[in-house]
Amino acid sequence: MCGIVGVVGAVGEPEREQVAMRMNECQTHRGPDHAAIFSSGSSTIGYTRLAIQKPTPAGHQPAWSRDRRYCLVFNGEVYNWKELIRTHHLKGDGSDAMVIADLWERLGEGALALLRGMFAIAVLDTMTGSVTLARDPFGIKPLFIWSDGKECRFASEVVALRGSIADVWIDRDALATFLRLGAMMADQAPYEGMSAIPPGHSVVVHPTSAGVSITTARPFVTDAVEAPSDDGAGVAAAFQDSVRAHLVSDVPIALLLSAGFDSTAIALACAREGRPLHCLTVSDPDMVDEATLASATARRFGHTHAVVPSELDSTGVDRFFRHMQRPTVDGLNTHLVCAAVQDAGYRVALSGLGGDEALGGYRHARMLPLLRPLRVLDRVPDAPKRLLLNAAGRVGLRDPANPKVRRLVMRGGPRDARGLTVLQREVFNPREIAGLVGSDQVCDRVPAGAGDQAATSIQAWSRAERELYMESMLLPDVDAFSMAHSVELRVPFVDTHFFAAADKLKQRLDRRSSKLRLAAALADPWLESIARRRKATFSLPIKTYMTSGALRPSVDAMLDPAAPVWQVLDPTARRRFSPPSDDGPHLQTWAIVVLNEWLRRMQS
Repeated sequence: MCGIVGVVGAVGEPEREQVAMRMNECQTHRGPDHAAIFSSGSSTIGYTRLAIQKPTPAGHQPAWSRDRRYCLVFNGEVYNWKELIRTHHLKGDGSDAMVIADLWERLGEGALALLRGMFAIAVLDTMTGSVTLARDPFGIKPLFIWSDGKECRFASEVVALRGSIADVWIDRDALATFLRLGAMMADQAPYEGMSAIPPGHSVVVHPTSAGVSITTARPFVTDAVEAPSDDGAGVAAAFQDSVRAHLVSDVPIALLLSAGFDSTAIALACAREGRPLHCLTVSDPDMVDEATLASATARRFGHTHAVVPSELDSTGVDRFFRHMQRPTVDGLNTHLVCAAVQDAGYRVALSGLGGDEALGGYRHARMLPLLRPLRVLDRVPDAPKRLLLNAAGRVGLRDPANPKVRRLVMRGGPRDARGLTVLQREVFNPREIAGLVGSDQVCDRVPAGAGDQAATSIQAWSRAERELYMESMLLPDVDAFSMAHSVELRVPFVDTHFFAAADKLKQRLDRRSSKLRLAAALADPWLESIARRRKATFSLPIKTYMTSGALRPSVDAMLDPAAPVWQVLDPTARRRFSPPSDDGPHLQTWAIVVLNEWLRRMQS
């Protein structure tokens, strides 16, 4: 695990190397074990290393192809590198980075299709001076890029890239997306002229006599994944295989264990691989029963276990906001969990993130059957729909008076899976955003979807959740706040082979959920009992933190008329936000607090 940087352009080599070294220093927390830069022609690349695989000088980068044409820096893990050595008859040296370099010599960008894992890669062609940048299919590892036409810079983190640029301006479309969804899209960055390489895409930066030219981001196709059967056996085998791959490490691994299905399934799979792990459960005092169940799970599968209280103080608040790369309303729990992993002395931990997106685990997926009847009801006035609102609790909607519920049921509400996901994840609606940013032309990045009947399937819902929540919020948060603590967080559910198997499983509709069918296929009574329980989540008392806890100073700072947030949002809206009451809404206030704290640190 590392951080990577680079500069391409007509500026002199000393200046390029100074910029690269400054960005490297800004990303030291991503890789405290080693740092290096390399220059050739008009290009400089560099990296900082967190030693996980082959934690000796032999594993240092940059990695070179055998013919010495290609020089590569790499952030992430390629879990099938040993298999690639065998199938492609590579010499290998115990390094996944070296395997990528050797494959690049043979296949060029075609090597990307063969890589199974999480990665962000920069490959410098010393013959042409071009640099190819690429991210893994889910965008687990980040890679941000900026260019003014004269030069191009890239880095693993927004903070490092932002610090290397003299003048930048907030991107209003990205800001509006954050206000809508609580995070930016996977290919967005907060500043004009800056973007993220889209998941599963590559771009090539070419030095020219006038500066640089950059190819349009293009997708690469992952190696063909054979679709398994839909009876559960295929997805169970794919899951066990993914966990096995994610256990490859030369340093000890911990497991983030909750009382929920996803992490319990990983605990089971690790036990079947003969790999006892140290399990950590981060718990709030109000979640004693959840911690107790997690402890019982660890004992059942032969793992050790520790409960870590979720404590937030002013130091933790400052560290959280300081390492926030893009504004997000959902990263504080990840920050606290990864701090616990670091404090326990681990560099690698497994997480159950991605199980809900792959297997349809979120409760609002149960509302999909409502969408077609709602299309029929759209032909009649809204008045009869009040009858549906009265019965809404039967399909998982506890509060029929909730504005989101009313928007769903009344005409003009979402009628496809993507629109349902947007509504569920929405922080501010488009009208509210237009008032805050002073424009009604800033929400086009979050369309409601096509609206056709095929778009109401569980597969369409899973794709929307993957794009709008997992790839845009959860995975960026995991990277930012795990690497802030020099921890590599691995996500076995977020695997191309497993997602393909899970998508096949979801095609078979019956009374059992995909998680119940996976549990049955794994044939473990304990896991099946967990699958039948109400979904458990680790949630923090954000509202309490903002009213009387460690986040109250941040709320007060946001309410200051001179706060940075009121330089980008309508200052007359300030009076709408205040410390939430114990029983009042808080998400919108929290989003404005997050944006203000992020702006404060980016401007300093």
